[in-house]
Amino acid sequence: MLANAGVPMIGLHFPAMVVLLVPIIAIEYLYGRYTLAIANSRVLSGVAGANLASTLIGIPATWFLMVVLNIATTGGESKGVDTLPEKLASVVLQSAWLMPYEAGLDWMIPTATLVLLVPYFFASVFIERFVLHWIWKGELENGIPAFAWGANGLTYTMLALGTGVMLAQALF
Repeated sequence: MLANAGVPMIGLHFPAMVVLLVPIIAIEYLYGRYTLAIANSRVLSGVAGANLASTLIGIPATWFLMVVLNIATTGGESKGVDTLPEKLASVVLQSAWLMPYEAGLDWMIPTATLVLLVPYFFASVFIERFVLHWIWKGELENGIPAFAWGANGLTYTMLALGTGVMLAQALF
């Protein structure tokens, strides 16, 4: 029975995001240190708080919304994997909770991850902007949106490149 449950991607993504939290904070701190005109300690507290919130709240909430969207677009039914269009539909439309296909999960998991990085990115920017406005109240009010877009653009590009390498390894 459990073998037919599929692959809830949050089970793979959330632990990875927690493990990557410290390196992501470090990268975004360095980005902020050289692009923002505030004390380094303020950069660190803002980046750490914002990334904690986006990881602990944003990723699970976004994944849940994607599951709802996946169910709404597919009815929770398998799209099949016999043809290339079926394979792509399965991975894109059911990216949050992959159907239990025995063959192909090696390429489906990184592909679904690439799909989910898009809504995760937008959720991270939104949540981190909100948190940074709260933590840096009175500082950089106009610079926070650009910083959130730039910092997340940098780290999510790195996440996408790493996932792309895993996909390439699965395909070749």
